[in-house]
Amino acid sequence: MLSKLGAGGASSGAPATTTAAPATTPTTPATTPITASVAFVSNPASIAAGNTAQLSWAAIGSTGCTITAPDGSVVTTGSYQGSFTTQPLNATTVFAVACSGGAGSSSGQVTVTVH
Repeated sequence: MLSKLGAGGASSGAPATTTAAPATTPTTPATTPITASVAFVSNPASIAAGNTAQLSWAAIGSTGCTITAPDGSVVTTGSYQGSFTTQPLNATTVFAVACSGGAGSSSGQVTVTVH
């Protein structure tokens, strides 16, 4: 027979008992809906005529993006993140990005300044 030890280690003569913690029900954390957004940058943002720039994008809540030139022509398409190098530019140029899928669509633009 097991006995419960009292203060100082002396046996109290009472049987040992254990108390189980009450069962808990796991809870699911509240989720916040993802809002589609995109970051679109040029590196460098300003170039000398005849040089190129690297355009990079990263989208949240989207699965694919399309980059277009000022005339609306598609420059490149890709996944929710990527980069590409422009052709040599001789004038300030605005590029646009449009992303969609998953949580919706998002868009943005970046200006490469030619000096």
